[in-house]
Amino acid sequence: MDVVGLNGNYRLTLFNFPNTMYILAFDEEAAFTAGLPTKTMSILFNVLTGVTIAVIMPIVGALLVSAIIVLPAAISMRSSKSFNGVILIGIVIAFIGMLSGFVVLIN
Repeated sequence: MDVVGLNGNYRLTLFNFPNTMYILAFDEEAAFTAGLPTKTMSILFNVLTGVTIAVIMPIVGALLVSAIIVLPAAISMRSSKSFNGVILIGIVIAFIGMLSGFVVLIN
């Protein structure tokens, strides 16, 4: 149930503030110069990341947390040139990783 609520929080944040999150993710100084609420959004981003780690650590373990968060993001940033592409490719890669983990677990 915690994961479902966390997913909803991420969707609300990402879809309500797409431009702010895009600029903040790549260049915080440019976001500040553009007049965006960088401090508030940075705190929100860090809180959501911290809650994500706290929720998934008991489920998958400490070592896999970095793999679940870092690897899909790194691969998708190398594969796509647009912010929306990075998000979509990251979701697909994470989903494939999750499904392959279930397949290995079942077999």
